[in-house]
Amino acid sequence: MLNLSLYDVVKKPIISEKSNNLVGLSKYTFEVKNDVDKNIVKKAIEMIFNVKVLKVNIQNIRGDVTFFKGKKGRQACSKKSYCNTC
Repeated sequence: MLNLSLYDVVKKPIISEKSNNLVGLSKYTFEVKNDVDKNIVKKAIEMIFNVKVLKVNIQNIRGDVTFFKGKKGRQACSKKSYCNTC
């Protein structure tokens, strides 16, 4: 297991139109650290927000290819988690 604090696992909540629609279904969306798994995310969300998490889905987000001053580059990859709560 990784030696991370709870607040290192969950980087920030994702605020978008889709995530706001999912709040009505008790599904919350967070950006999480790239090297964590579902069990670690579940424990962190339960401890930080004091809720019971039923299910966690994780999605890897590949970084986009961009051009800056004529040079090709890539944005950083990230990981997104969807948490169902009761």
